[in-house]
Amino acid sequence: MENNKILIRMLEKEEKPEALKLIWEVFSRFEAPDYSPEGISSFREILDDSEYINERDFYGAFDGEKMVGVLGRGKTAHINFFFVKKEYHRKGIGRKLFEAMLNDCDEKRITVNASPYAVNIYKHFGFVPTDSEKETKGINIHPWRLTDEIIFSCTCAFFVIRYFTYQKETEKSDIMAKVTLGSTGITVEQNAFGALPVQRDNMETAVKILRKAYDGGMRFFDTARAYTDSEEKIGEALSDVRGKIYIASKTHAKTPKEFWADLETTLHNLRTDYLDIYQFHMAPQCFAPGDGTGMYECMLEAKKRGMVRHIGITAHKIGVALEAAKSGLYETLQFPFSYLSGEREIELVKICRENNVGFIAMKALAGGLINNSAAAYAYIAQFDNVLPIWGIQRMSELDEFLSYMENPPEMTEEISRIIEDDKAALAGDFCRGCGYCMPCPAGISIPDCARMSLMVRRAPSAGWLGEKMQEEMKKTENCLHCGACMKKCPYSLNIPELLIKNYEDYKKILAGEITV
Repeated sequence: MENNKILIRMLEKEEKPEALKLIWEVFSRFEAPDYSPEGISSFREILDDSEYINERDFYGAFDGEKMVGVLGRGKTAHINFFFVKKEYHRKGIGRKLFEAMLNDCDEKRITVNASPYAVNIYKHFGFVPTDSEKETKGINIHPWRLTDEIIFSCTCAFFVIRYFTYQKETEKSDIMAKVTLGSTGITVEQNAFGALPVQRDNMETAVKILRKAYDGGMRFFDTARAYTDSEEKIGEALSDVRGKIYIASKTHAKTPKEFWADLETTLHNLRTDYLDIYQFHMAPQCFAPGDGTGMYECMLEAKKRGMVRHIGITAHKIGVALEAAKSGLYETLQFPFSYLSGEREIELVKICRENNVGFIAMKALAGGLINNSAAAYAYIAQFDNVLPIWGIQRMSELDEFLSYMENPPEMTEEISRIIEDDKAALAGDFCRGCGYCMPCPAGISIPDCARMSLMVRRAPSAGWLGEKMQEEMKKTENCLHCGACMKKCPYSLNIPELLIKNYEDYKKILAGEITV
């Protein structure tokens, strides 16, 4: 791109949607990380206010047919929007947009609401404050003005200030990458907390873990109504910082009555009056308006009431996931994704990106079968639209993931070898240990027994070969072959067959016929 090929002109009304899309894209990447959830939501509401947008003039910068920059102002010379795509930063486009506005402006002064971190720069370039810092709906602003006497001497200054802001954001961005969840605008470090395991901790331990996660920089917490007291523990640990975090929960409801009961309970447990994302849990279908279930209509109503800000869905079956990703109905999709995933799952991630659907990765450790968290993180980090939620139960596990905030693992030759070796060892059908098959009528601990051959080889074997676990494995002899577990398995596994296969292997290990 050469600067002299950039065309600057005022936009037509029908071009404004494209401009708003560009604004949201740049805002989400460079501004949103410093905004509270309320501030991000407020900015999104401004963009969605058609009356407000229609009252403003927009200037666009074009590289051929491609819009690469936008400046928007009110009928007075107040700058409302000034955004340029990252790949076109520091190329003089901001200056050209600002000059175009000045040429059309008869006002005697230019005003802008400065971001807090840009105040000293505005002052250096000749802007003067007109009021003290203000906070409106989560957005902190400093009202400033550029007087008529220095407009032309500062034509380039405004460009530098705004671009310096973006450049500064690029340079100061945390070592760990950030992820924006599609159209939600939710932007957090690529390191989120999956709160299923903390249901196994007592309240005191869970609160300490959750609080340390927050103190260590984690800002996205995923839970579900089905995770017993997980929601209550999050509410106890984090209710005082509610405005600084994002909470996603889920409902396994199958009827509108169950939906509203779950939502009310969830909000009560979490000690909040809204959810950032509410998801249909392990959805058996892609719920849609008019499908006869009334479920999606419940989501829309909950969003209208302000109880839910974004609508999501979780799935374990690729067909449901693909339909949801393409439907235009869901803002986020949660699906199992790790370095053991195949081409279909990778294609699903791509489809979510193309449709601006946030992708939340569950089972990033494949239910515990992946025992190298650095390899798991390095693989996920290659997908800049994927947010992994790590299932954390122990403080030592949390410490491991928090250490990646400042020292994120990268894809090296060594890690690549680890991944390839694991793919070879874990090829085929295997139990992820999700527990959705439970309870078993015969009292079998399926999540342990159906994957014993893998766990005894991939974790310290002593715990898996002890007397207690031997008793659990012996229960597989009592399998009723009733099929109840198979009906509930989200991966359509032949669980009775897996139980037999694992038990036979286990007996050989105990007999010394196989060494692990």
